[in-house]
Amino acid sequence: MLTQAQNIRWHMQGVADSGLSSSSSGGNGNQYGNMIGNGTASSSSQSSVAASTSRLSEEQKYALAFMWNEEKLAKDIYLALNDVWPSQTFYNIATRGETQHEAAVEALVQRYDINITNLADYEESYSEAELRAFAPGKYAIPKIQDLFDALYAKGVRSA
Repeated sequence: MLTQAQNIRWHMQGVADSGLSSSSSGGNGNQYGNMIGNGTASSSSQSSVAASTSRLSEEQKYALAFMWNEEKLAKDIYLALNDVWPSQTFYNIATRGETQHEAAVEALVQRYDINITNLADYEESYSEAELRAFAPGKYAIPKIQDLFDALYAKGVRSA
């Protein structure tokens, strides 16, 4: 059985293999580099990607939604536990690593114009305002919400 991380990588590789990545958009050197790009994609490649959005399966769209929520959880839990147990390490992980991970997944969500706050209808467009409306510790996916709640409860009990 695949772990959640392996399952997400498998889903995302399916996105890359489906021809939706654009080599003209640059990349960051990893296996998803052409999908994430460096923000310098030409308007023709951006149009091509926008037109290709419908080619993402519902499963791939959900994988992106799950990944964004998961990265948000990681950032939120480090910040929440930093409030309880102040630590420069927690703060650095949250504001550097996890914030970058969340932004990388959000770049994909924006690029493919997927609204990941409404998991019942992926036909709606990407909305930065809706993503920002999720308060720290609040998630669109119940499984992620449950995980945050459990991790936070365990973290505040730790000494």
